Amino acid sequence: MIALPPASFFCCRPSTLAACLVLAAGQAFGAAAAYGRGQATTPPAVPTAQPSDAPKPSVGKPVVERRLDGVFDDWSVLDPVATRRDTVGDAANGAADIVTLSLASDPLGFWIAIEFSQEVTLQGLDRPLTLYIDANGPKQGATSGYLPGADFAVIFSPTEAERGSSASRSGGKPRSQEHGEGVAVRALKPDGSFGDALTPAAIGLGMAPSHASRFFELRLDRTDERFADLAGSVKAMCLTPIASPPSTTTPAGEPAAVRVELSENVETVRSLLSPRRREPMPKAEAAAVERAPGTALRVVSWNAELGALLKTPEPFGATLKAIRPDVILWQELGKEPNAESLASWMNEHVGGEGAPWTAVVSGGDLRTAVVARGPITVAPFLDGLKRTPGGNQDVRIAAAIVEQAGSKLLLASLHLKCCGRLNSKEDETRAAEVLAIHNAIEQALAKFRDAGTPLAGVVLGGDFNLVGSRAPVERIGTKLDLDGSDLDTVEAYQLDGLRNASWRSTGNDFLPGRLDWIVTSGSTLSPLRSFVFSTEDLSEAAIATLALPPSALKEPSDHQPVVVDLAVKPPPARPQP
Repeated sequence: MIALPPASFFCCRPSTLAACLVLAAGQAFGAAAAYGRGQATTPPAVPTAQPSDAPKPSVGKPVVERRLDGVFDDWSVLDPVATRRDTVGDAANGAADIVTLSLASDPLGFWIAIEFSQEVTLQGLDRPLTLYIDANGPKQGATSGYLPGADFAVIFSPTEAERGSSASRSGGKPRSQEHGEGVAVRALKPDGSFGDALTPAAIGLGMAPSHASRFFELRLDRTDERFADLAGSVKAMCLTPIASPPSTTTPAGEPAAVRVELSENVETVRSLLSPRRREPMPKAEAAAVERAPGTALRVVSWNAELGALLKTPEPFGATLKAIRPDVILWQELGKEPNAESLASWMNEHVGGEGAPWTAVVSGGDLRTAVVARGPITVAPFLDGLKRTPGGNQDVRIAAAIVEQAGSKLLLASLHLKCCGRLNSKEDETRAAEVLAIHNAIEQALAKFRDAGTPLAGVVLGGDFNLVGSRAPVERIGTKLDLDGSDLDTVEAYQLDGLRNASWRSTGNDFLPGRLDWIVTSGSTLSPLRSFVFSTEDLSEAAIATLALPPSALKEPSDHQPVVVDLAVKPPPARPQP
């Protein structure tokens, strides 16, 4: 444990203290390039600068166009001036143990990467983690405090004191009483203390991955007001209030005094930023949404947010007309639609050429569905699936056998348990749901093979709600491909190519994240094109060409459609046991 010098101990109320992490600007990171695809590796050794070192140019270091996706290939170009390594195991009092802080910039974004000694849920930490950020150079912003020159603070897993508001912005769900949740942004007063609350959107804040990890990357927009200067500095620290033992001199009814201990500390880092781009990124044209040549099946996975498509059908119908899918994997349809009514809705509001739409719909209050053109068959082995342990509860999944060019494919739409964090009860529920799904499909595939009618491929998609462990998306497809290998994850980015988040909710406590995933049989199905459909990425000409009405531009659900174009390959020979 690290303690502040005696002069730094002071008395205060526990509710007013934040765990603090101080950060500002810089360039390039030395974290594991492969991390984010399921394997954690140790970053290579990187020389570090002294706190008193002036910013230095990154000689020979190219500007890297980064993507906010939780995959660290684009951090492999190192700049030792902007990387600071901290002592492993020096965090105390439940604070997250920081191993590496690294900074980067590209013409449009300012980036921070954080490595921890173990996996954590950044928006569900035991202790708040605050980033004090200098966005305008040391001559502006706070004149004192933890980082002179800092302009605002980003607090991960804030308590009510750091949030500055007791109003819930978590979609009606109560906040945890055991730890902070989500993220908060606060302007700073001249003395460095918290001022007005800001929205994350006001600074263009993004984070990846949304699931638990050892590595996280953060991105903030660069504008003329923020990160226009070419120099920046970083100071990382975590302060924890520790209650003093009871004293006979403490007046009755008064709260016990506390002392503040420095639970984590990373020395100052300074670096230069790359020049900022003045023009915005060009918007995508309608061609970016067109079906890829050679596509046999276009699949869309879409969470309809509590059955909103039944309440406001126009934006959903118009969006699907623009995307033109062959199969839709729906989640969160509410408790009203059945197979007949959903197929009727599709034929009325989407229509299109070809055979009429047909549907398979699950039961429950938040129903899932598979909808396709032409006849489809219920996959009985997933119909009414239960999970154990957990009281034999229903698993939110609908599955169908769909014929494509004479081949039978299994397509399933799933909706795993919401919320929680790493190793929470919700995390355990997701693991149990995935186990039930995996085992049912594994047994069914064996029966199809034994009957001499093997399936030609598997497509599983939906709202995985990965805010705890990443394991569900990896385990669900273990050895389920036709050649005995694991199912492949479809990598879908928004049309701007900068991020892969598929969920966001304005005013919510949590940052946008990748909650929606699709996994497929890589041995028989080849992804030709994939994307997360967001109307904000489209040009005005594309919006007109795709005939999107104003209601569709507001994005009718808090989830965005995930789209993949698949080509069908001949099935491989499966290895004999």
